[in-house]
Amino acid sequence: MESCKVAAPRQRQHNFPDVLRELSIPAKDFLVQQLEKHSIRALRLTCRQLRDAIDSSVRQITVWIKSEDADTWTAGRLPSVARWPRCNTVCMVSHLDLPNVLDSAGLFTLPFTKMSLNARRQITSLTLSSHDYMSGAETVVALLAHRLPGLRELDLKQLHGVSNERLHLRTMYCSLACLPHLERLVLSSGAALACLDALAGSPLKYLHVCRSHCGRAMPGKQHIDASKLRGLSLLRELRELTLSDCHFEGNGNETSCSPPQLLLRSLPASLERLWLRRCSASGCPRHNVNLLVLLKARRMTSVDLAPASEQHRRGYEVVSLEQLAVELSQGLLAGLLAGPQQPLPLQLLRIGQLQLSGSRATVLDEARLGNLKRALQRCFTRVEVGAVWVDNDAPAAAVLQGLEVLGAPEHLDVGLPQLPCFFIQSIRVAVTAPLGGQPLLAGAAAQHPPHKASLPSAVEVARAAAQRLAAAGTLVTAVGEGASDYASGGAGARPAGHVRLVDGKLALLLRGSLMALVTQDAHVLSGWVQLLQERVNGAVGGGYRCELQCQGLPGAAAAILACRHEVVAEVVQAVVSLARAAEGALSLQVVMLRPPGNMTGGSLYDLPEVLFTHALQEVVQEAWDAAAEADEGISVGRRRLEWLLEISGKVTLAP
Repeated sequence: MESCKVAAPRQRQHNFPDVLRELSIPAKDFLVQQLEKHSIRALRLTCRQLRDAIDSSVRQITVWIKSEDADTWTAGRLPSVARWPRCNTVCMVSHLDLPNVLDSAGLFTLPFTKMSLNARRQITSLTLSSHDYMSGAETVVALLAHRLPGLRELDLKQLHGVSNERLHLRTMYCSLACLPHLERLVLSSGAALACLDALAGSPLKYLHVCRSHCGRAMPGKQHIDASKLRGLSLLRELRELTLSDCHFEGNGNETSCSPPQLLLRSLPASLERLWLRRCSASGCPRHNVNLLVLLKARRMTSVDLAPASEQHRRGYEVVSLEQLAVELSQGLLAGLLAGPQQPLPLQLLRIGQLQLSGSRATVLDEARLGNLKRALQRCFTRVEVGAVWVDNDAPAAAVLQGLEVLGAPEHLDVGLPQLPCFFIQSIRVAVTAPLGGQPLLAGAAAQHPPHKASLPSAVEVARAAAQRLAAAGTLVTAVGEGASDYASGGAGARPAGHVRLVDGKLALLLRGSLMALVTQDAHVLSGWVQLLQERVNGAVGGGYRCELQCQGLPGAAAAILACRHEVVAEVVQAVVSLARAAEGALSLQVVMLRPPGNMTGGSLYDLPEVLFTHALQEVVQEAWDAAAEADEGISVGRRRLEWLLEISGKVTLAP
C-alpha cells in the first residue's frame, strides 16, 4: 500500500505594503509621530503605500508659496491640501514678488482647491508668514477666512505687509468676524488694533499683539494711544490679552486719565489675564519688565512680575530689588495700581525670578528700603518669590536684604561661573517654607539653635558628588595596586545596549591617585588629554580626529571625560595604557556615567559640566535639608546661606 503524502499548505508571503494596509489608525499615527523626528519627506518617496500611510495620519503641513510655482499651481501639478485628509494645521510661507495683489492672494487659495466644504472646515489652525514685504496681505487674510470657515487659530505674527490703512484693516476684520469659531488671533503690529471694533461680537478669546518685521523682532516700541484701544472693550468674549513692546500714550481728550489707567478702562469686563511684555507708558521709566496681571471685572486681583519660564530659568527674565522699588513707585505697575477704581491691597504679588547679584545686587539705603516695605504692605496682601538668582561672589548683605524684604523663595539658584560651558550652570536648592511662625532669617550666630548640624566643606561636597556619579554608573575597568578588571568585556569593552546616549555622546568618570596627580595643575591636565587624543587617533586610524572634553575635579581627585560613543573602546584602552605607563603604583577607576533622565542634548563640551552639576545639586540639597531640620524650621538660615555661597565659590574645577 502506497503511503499518501499530503503537501503542506503554502504559507502566504507578506510584504511591506501588506503590513501597512493592516495597520490601525492609532498605529499609523504613532508611526508618523516617530518619523517626524527624522526625514519624513524622504521616507514618503520610498514607496506609494508608505506615502499613503503617512499622508493619512499627517496633522500639520507647511506650504511654500513661491512666484516661480505660479504656473505649476495653476496647472494643478502641485498637490492640494486634500492630499492629507486629516490635516488640521497649515503653515503658509510666502516668497512672492508678484506686482498684482490679486495674483498674490489667488496663489494662497490654490492649495485648498479640490477640497470639499467639510474638508476645509476641519482645518482649525492657520499660520501666515512672509520673508519679504507682501503687498495686499489683508486681501490674502480675507480670502482665506472665507475659504476656511472652521478656523479657530490664526497667527499673523510673521506676516509682513499688513497695512496701517483703516479701510484695509476693516475689510480684513469684517472677514474674520464671519468665522464662527475663531478663538485665538496673533497680530504683527499694534497699529492693527485701530479697527478691532469690526470684531465686536466675535467669539475671540485670546489676542496677542507683538512687534515683528519679516519674522524678526523689531527694535524700539510701538506707540499705542486711546484711539487704538477703544475696540478692545467690544470683544465681549476675550479672556487673555498679550501686548508686547508697546508704549502707551495719553490722549489730548482724556488728560485726566494716565496711560496705564486708560489701558485698564479699555479692557472688556470678561478679560482675566493681561500680559504686558517689555511695555512702558508715558511718564514711567522704561524697564524691560514683564507683567502678568490677573483681573476680574476690569479690577486687578494679583500681579506676576517677571514670570519664570523654562528657557529663561538662568537669569534672563529677572527683576532686581532696585527695579522692584522703581516699579512700585513710578513704573508701569505703579500706574496700574494708582487708579481710583482699583481696590487695594491686591491678593498677591508673585516675583518669578529675583536677581540679587552682579550689577543688580544694589543694597538699598534705609529710606528706600522703608518706602519699598510700605509700598508692598499697602498694595499686596501676600508676596511670593519663585527663584532667587545669585552668583557665588554676591555680597551677602544684598542677598539677605532681599530675602528679609520679600520672604523665603521657593528656590535659590547659585551660579557656578567657573564652569566654561555655554549654558550658565547653577546649584538650585529648594527652600523649605517657614514652620510655626519662625523668623525668616537668624541674624546673629547666637540666635542659631544650639544643636546645629555640621555642614560639609567644599572638598567634601565635591567628593560626595563624584561618589554619587560613580555609584549610579557602570564600572568599566580598574587598574593599579589591589585592583582588577571588573568589566565583562575587558578594557576594550564597548557600551552595553542599555546605556543611554546624549546626542551620540557618553561620559566616563576617571578617579584615583592618577587623577589626583593630573588634575592639580591645569597645564598638566591639558597635556594629558592631548596625549590621550593622539593615542585614540592612532588606534582608530584613517585620519580620524578624536574630540574629547575633560573636566577636572581636583577636590574629588577625579575627572569627567566625554567622547563619541563609537570610539569609547579606544578611549578606555588609551586611558588604561597611560595609567599603566605612569611612574609609581597609581590607581585608576573608569566608570561609565549614566546621564540624568531629563537630559536630552547639549554639545560635547557641556556634558561633563552638566553631569557634575546635577550630582552636586543633589548633594547640596541633602546637606541643606539636614541642616534645615536642625535649624528648627527656619526657611533660610543665615548660616546655611553663607555656607551655600561659600561652597559655590570653592568647588573649583580645572579647565
